[in-house]
Amino acid sequence: APAGAAPSPLLRTLAAAATGAGEERLSVAARSATVHWVDVEPGAGGSDAVSVGFLAVQRAGTARTAAGYVTDYRCPAGQLPADVPVAPDPGPVTWVLTPDEEQPAVDEQPLEDPGCQVLAERWLESADVVLGVNTLKRTAVLRGDLRVRDLDGADLGTLPVRLTLAGAGPLARFSASYTWDDGTTSLEASTTGRGASTTTATGSVGSTRFPGSGRDAAVGDFSVERTTLVLRSR
Repeated sequence: APAGAAPSPLLRTLAAAATGAGEERLSVAARSATVHWVDVEPGAGGSDAVSVGFLAVQRAGTARTAAGYVTDYRCPAGQLPADVPVAPDPGPVTWVLTPDEEQPAVDEQPLEDPGCQVLAERWLESADVVLGVNTLKRTAVLRGDLRVRDLDGADLGTLPVRLTLAGAGPLARFSASYTWDDGTTSLEASTTGRGASTTTATGSVGSTRFPGSGRDAAVGDFSVERTTLVLRSR
């Protein structure tokens, strides 16, 4: 990232905590996973009930966060909304380490689709979803209960998640770097890790099982990484 770019919330927190001149180092291990799923229920009158879901989970140090959404549609029979990943390639998700109380960002609006009508939207959140990654077996396991809320924040109960993501081949290695300097404090961050960007998911979300019948499907990605931060104060 360019030297003048704004830092992430975690980096700003570290910078604010710095006192006096000197150098501080911090190393944070993290694991993350994302899942997209679709549940199709054939209906009467030439239409289908379609639910599209997304969940992003991260563990960084001792902090665990999970956030996502579910959008319900009524679609013409045989048609899916525009935002459904019909092939197992949801694309990479960029994570930013944040303080414990913050949640990863998710898309707040479903894509408009002239053929499908949006019926309801619900937020998913939890600090108790367990994410385990086995790099030797190239799998990630998500277990826990998600709190479901409507767009006004009303509590709608819980949604159990029991999913296993399996990579199709060797995990890919990746690296990234970031710098920031405001004239009195500078930050350098470097990240290295391994991950699978295309996975299939088996298990269940609520009462929906994957692989399911017909067009029910779930896909995702996962990674493990370590970020080293160097903070210098002048």
